[in-house]
Amino acid sequence: MSSTFTSIQTFTTPLKLDGTDEDLQLDVFPNPNNGSFVLNINNFNISESDIEIFSADGKEILKWKMEFPTGNISIPIEINAANGIYLIRIVTSEKVYTKKFILNN
Repeated sequence: MSSTFTSIQTFTTPLKLDGTDEDLQLDVFPNPNNGSFVLNINNFNISESDIEIFSADGKEILKWKMEFPTGNISIPIEINAANGIYLIRIVTSEKVYTKKFILNN
């Protein structure tokens, strides 16, 4: 009995999660929250970005484009959604930053 072996090469690009980028820091406060929270972005230096909120199963809850001043920013956010785990993403022309938060009404 002969067998064949096929080599598969996988290349991955690291994803920056939970504000681990050296330059940009994301924080959701409070976390968990009841749908009313503040997104704090520190050391932001890109003027235009998309902000997206997704449920854990990938359903888009909210999306908007925003022009930011550089530096530290606090954005109050209110969503009306079911209890669960959500992801908030900041999408720039260079990177995607992701932060997980828990909604608990």
